[in-house]
Amino acid sequence: MDKASYRFLWRENYVDYLWATNVTIPAYFQKEGALIYEHHQLSAYAPKKELNISAEIGKGLFENNKYEKVFSQLKSVVENNRSTVPQYKKQYLRGLNNKELLQSYENLFESMRSFVRQYRYTEPYYLASIEDNLDALLYKEEPDQERRAHLKARLLSNFNEQKDKISRLTKFLRETSKERFEAKRIDAVMSDCAENLLEETARRCFVAVTQVSSLNKIELQEMLLDNIKPDINIVNERKKAFALEVSGRDVKEYVGQEVDDFKDLVVPEEGLAIKQITGSTAFPGKVRGKAIVLPPISTSEEYEEFMDEFEAGSILIAPMTSPELVPVFKKVLAIVTDEGGITSHAALIAREMEIPCIVGTSYATKLIKSGMEVLVDATKAQVTIFKAYAK
Repeated sequence: MDKASYRFLWRENYVDYLWATNVTIPAYFQKEGALIYEHHQLSAYAPKKELNISAEIGKGLFENNKYEKVFSQLKSVVENNRSTVPQYKKQYLRGLNNKELLQSYENLFESMRSFVRQYRYTEPYYLASIEDNLDALLYKEEPDQERRAHLKARLLSNFNEQKDKISRLTKFLRETSKERFEAKRIDAVMSDCAENLLEETARRCFVAVTQVSSLNKIELQEMLLDNIKPDINIVNERKKAFALEVSGRDVKEYVGQEVDDFKDLVVPEEGLAIKQITGSTAFPGKVRGKAIVLPPISTSEEYEEFMDEFEAGSILIAPMTSPELVPVFKKVLAIVTDEGGITSHAALIAREMEIPCIVGTSYATKLIKSGMEVLVDATKAQVTIFKAYAK
């Protein structure tokens, strides 16, 4: 396995073993990939072969006008998922027997898999060739980097109907951003449904919620239907860290020390000594200030607490952003994310609010610590790290 061939795709705070093995693995990768869970975060990586397949699919979907079908199917899945939410209310779940509760898991797995299968086509690496095409066209119009960055942001924010190729590309990417934004709203709701299921199972079986979420499907079934408790040592190992290597339909699991060994093979060097991080410009601008790194958050109460305590005029560093974080955007000086391209949620909101923003840095949250002073040059898509923030 060639370490250099793997690329970071995204990092999530709320995806654990049960959902990774029953939702992400069956629905996300076309052929190959890797998931690594540690520090309450799940990260996804793909080798060159997988990225090449994705690029060809994305290009083909756009050139053959098949993205309209993708968007239509995504909307249909979102609406269907929204209609099932009442079936996962806490009171409703308490009225089910164990067999019915297990079936609720199966139904939720399938709903979330359907979502992921469509949503993945809006991921930045599927759209990379389209953005490259747009950048090449814009370079002909405006060679100056700073003016070109503003032009691109303006076109993606305020589309004017024209017939040229630039307008076609910007309209498509802008609509993709909005589809991702709306889809993420219901995805967050489905995560709440999953949490209700986990809590009800934990209550019935006298185990911790995090232990339920660290089971595989067979272990969950045996616990609910046959009252067979899983091997708690294995479950606790998964709670700490696990890795999943995907090759077609084959999935290899790693726990304990195996995770570190596997990570050394897959994860590109993070370059902890590097003082400068690069990504992609979502909205241009240059600011300097105190960094605040988004901590692992999974509940609405935690989001509210983070937003209340966020220091106005600081720079938000996050794996990704979500609709729940929009209120804090009014306080930020700039935004830097690990994940995403110009169609990501952070990019969409940054353009609308004209906040300097860099996306797709891969490791900003790993290299930057809250309290550090950073220089965000979003026009050049570069973040420079200094020492502890000094007022």
